[in-house]
Amino acid sequence: MGEKIQNIEVVIQTATKDRGSRTYDKTVQVDAGGQVFLGIAGREFRCRSADGSTNFAPGDKDTFVFGGDSTVVNSNINDPQQLQFDHVKAFPVYIRFGTDGSDNWCVERVDLTVFGEEGSLRWTAPALKGEAHLWMGVQSSLMLYLERR
Repeated sequence: MGEKIQNIEVVIQTATKDRGSRTYDKTVQVDAGGQVFLGIAGREFRCRSADGSTNFAPGDKDTFVFGGDSTVVNSNINDPQQLQFDHVKAFPVYIRFGTDGSDNWCVERVDLTVFGEEGSLRWTAPALKGEAHLWMGVQSSLMLYLERR
């Protein structure tokens, strides 16, 4: 039996209204019709704060912790602690935007750290390097793949 995941921390920054509107005239934040998911270790986790705060507003940097010291809603079913640390290396790592078709979201930065009993691994989004940002929605992209650093 291998090392287990202790927790996962993902930090997601939504673009400011000014930055997003330079490329696409839509609202940059995630509205009621959208959800954000982290895909890792062969499954998905819902990125939504347990404290009821609004996530993914323009210019916001949202931090989500899954597993130990969880900060997400439904932490009992969004818990990676039963997964093997090696599984994060075997499967793609991504952010997925789920929408009813009426929502768009402009993401500016994603940083991910997976903590195990003996160390940690980190990922970032190569599509967002430098001054880049990415519009997500049914007219553009629903998934953003991350690269291990």
